[in-house]
Amino acid sequence: MRRSNRALGAVALCAAAGLSATAFAASAANPRAGLYVGPQTGVNKGPDVRLQVGVFRKTTSSKNFNGVKLTKWHGTLSCQDGRTHTVNVKMFARRNGRKFSRTRVFSSSTNRLAGKFVNSRKLRGYARIVTRGSSPSKRCDSGKVKFKATFQP
Repeated sequence: MRRSNRALGAVALCAAAGLSATAFAASAANPRAGLYVGPQTGVNKGPDVRLQVGVFRKTTSSKNFNGVKLTKWHGTLSCQDGRTHTVNVKMFARRNGRKFSRTRVFSSSTNRLAGKFVNSRKLRGYARIVTRGSSPSKRCDSGKVKFKATFQP
């Protein structure tokens, strides 16, 4: 009789842990659509970042998809010749569940936006720009500009 009670207790404990993990995953997988605002953290501390989360439509097709658009941020490109430049490029990434990520490669630069939703109202991530060129003044890197943002009702 004691063994069966212990087994039932262990099963109940596992079920409760599984339900809380499932509830967390469900809330993070369905973040609120709207404006998210928060501070830049890490090395490139600067003004608050602004992100728009929601359903977007590609201009060339009628297919809708979930995404995250970084509309305001501040990064400093450090070049190999010692110069610095300020950047503020709008970026977009598709969202798959609680994570979002996109890398765009251009002839002169690579832009990356990535992150994840901590819960349905908070996210964290980073943006990075790396430029390429023939001279040291054109080879620059912003490093990872990290940020945390919270839903603004």
